[in-house]
Amino acid sequence: MDFSQWLIEKKLRSRGPVGDLARDVAADEDVPDVANTHEAWRAHLQAAPENVLEVFEAAWQAYEAAVKRKACQ
Repeated sequence: MDFSQWLIEKKLRSRGPVGDLARDVAADEDVPDVANTHEAWRAHLQAAPENVLEVFEAAWQAYEAAVKRKACQ
């Protein structure tokens, strides 16, 4: 599962900033073109306000932790 899939499936209904980011990603037509790397996502979000980048960083860390947990199962 890539970051956008994880974010939308796991966080879309969340309240707060991560849920807001998930809804923005779900509505973003350019998301399928973004590679599943931290660097590609940072570049995609480069014009976003700093608070959005902070939310992205927290969401990316949670995504990486989820991927590691799944790999250990």
